[in-house]
Amino acid sequence: MNKNNTLEKLIKEFESEPRLTQGNLQIIACAGSGKTEFVSTRVAYIVAKDLAKPEDIVAFTFTERAAEELKFRIRGKIKELIGHQPDIGDLYVGTIHSFCYELLKEFVSGYRGYDVLDEGKRYAFVSSILNELNYKELKNWLISSKQKKPPFSTDQTWVINTFIKGYDILREEMLPLEAAKCNVFKKAVKIYEEKLRERKFLDFSSLMHHAVKILSENKSLLGEVRKRFTHITVDEYQDINPIQEKLIQLLSGENGNLCVVGDDDQSIYQWRGSTIENILTFQKRYKDVFVYYLPYNYRSTDSIISLSKKLIEKNKHRLKKPIEISGKKAEKGDIYKLSFQNQGDEIKFIIERIKNLLGTEWTEKDGSKRGLVYPDIALFFRSVKYGVRPYLDALNEAGIPYAVSGIGGLFESPEVNIIFSIFSYLGDFKKIWDENKQIRDIPDNDTIFNEAKEHFPVSSRKQFIESLQNLKNAVKKQKRLFLQDLYANILILLGINNDEFHNNANELQMYNLGRLSQAISDYEGTRTYCTPKDIERFCWFIIHYARGSYDAGAGEDPTRIINAIQVITLHATKGLGFPVVFMPHCAEKASFETTPGFLNPSKFDFNRYKGSIEDERRLFYVQTS
Repeated sequence: MNKNNTLEKLIKEFESEPRLTQGNLQIIACAGSGKTEFVSTRVAYIVAKDLAKPEDIVAFTFTERAAEELKFRIRGKIKELIGHQPDIGDLYVGTIHSFCYELLKEFVSGYRGYDVLDEGKRYAFVSSILNELNYKELKNWLISSKQKKPPFSTDQTWVINTFIKGYDILREEMLPLEAAKCNVFKKAVKIYEEKLRERKFLDFSSLMHHAVKILSENKSLLGEVRKRFTHITVDEYQDINPIQEKLIQLLSGENGNLCVVGDDDQSIYQWRGSTIENILTFQKRYKDVFVYYLPYNYRSTDSIISLSKKLIEKNKHRLKKPIEISGKKAEKGDIYKLSFQNQGDEIKFIIERIKNLLGTEWTEKDGSKRGLVYPDIALFFRSVKYGVRPYLDALNEAGIPYAVSGIGGLFESPEVNIIFSIFSYLGDFKKIWDENKQIRDIPDNDTIFNEAKEHFPVSSRKQFIESLQNLKNAVKKQKRLFLQDLYANILILLGINNDEFHNNANELQMYNLGRLSQAISDYEGTRTYCTPKDIERFCWFIIHYARGSYDAGAGEDPTRIINAIQVITLHATKGLGFPVVFMPHCAEKASFETTPGFLNPSKFDFNRYKGSIEDERRLFYVQTS
């Protein structure tokens, strides 16, 4: 449908049905139904018709990337409606975490000097206070209670991740500390929160906890906030967790203007705490709810929609809704289901198919034609446990570039692995763990040179080794150290300032080096200051956390234009679309096994975190629709 026709159609609907813009509204949007277009037009209409001022409106999105797109579209729609560029700087579009942060800073003066820890910084922070948290006692308790350690996980990674998950569940389920099974965890939680206050840090779950607690206890402040924010929109409502729902209830009040947008069939984050019950029971929990359906899938062909519909309708616990075909017709061969005798045959088929597809004619939405290129092709994997490495090795061997998102891989790229070796050499980091927990000595400077010359425009052997040794001597003399400055010196040593390195052929390498800089910032940002000893500690941070958490290539934005195959986990693909998709290793059965860690599973809905066959159908519905 033409964009102008879509805008005109929606405006007519808003004008004929006031409940689409005022009061409590539930929009049930099937996959590919253009919900962002609907939501952006709705918000623009509210502003253009002066139903609310921009500063009165809050629109929650699941990610910051989604927030940027939504705000861009709102701005464009308002301009179309009123004829000039609007000033909507005070209209909040962003994640609930970011909103809570801004709320605390604006309305509670004590929080103005706080910084937020994202996942990487938080792991680095927890690792820096492990001794204060009584690491050995935490580990011993997990062992004595026969908790299962994940495969390929070190003891430190296991303990830190279990502590973090337990803390997040405690806060996001709004549980009392008594929900913990062991005293050592209770003590660790108190110490952790004390250390957060000392350093003026907030993690994502404590951000929401503080905001909800303050609004719940301070009725005067709650009234002020409700008066300020009169229109609330929540995108991806099916992925809201209990504490986020509590915040939404507090903001919207008894007679608010609350619009929730989502699809229970696309709820795929139960393992992170989201609860599908929020969207299933919305009409019962809020007053005078008007329900509106976006039933047409404009993204997919008829065959794909029929396939996904048959899959998701096997679920019993869902809202009944229409899922309609928009008119796109599939061609023979658009969908394949193939079985192979072994993984090697499957990998061989994928590699050959990718090579054959390159250059194949592809028709864009506007009717223009072009040949398929690497970024048009994606490989979706169930999780990092599901045998990704053989596929990446095969892509490497075939000379096919790839960008990884959601499954780690940064420190397996050769250019970053070389720099890790240099950090290890500078910090006398003697032990390196691989996936089989084997220990090897750090390479000497001669070995580092031999590896570096294959990927960087380094100087002569003699000059390189001499400069590396000089850098090590200089580092040892420093009392305080800036790891980013050290990284810059390493890059100079590797010849990164040489013009010949800055070309399209090294595009992936440049992205990876930028991602490494982010990992360094995450570590360094949680320390008051660093010393030469922190080089070794940073190496441990890489081994225990960063190796499995920082992506190679495009990183957190798989849509970034980069000349490479996209390798993504199923969860990270939501909202994305590619002309060609492979879903390998699907014969592997999903495991729903998880452990309650330090918490008592009878104190909360532990089964929700374990997952079910219906959750698996939702996950694959998102991919196939």
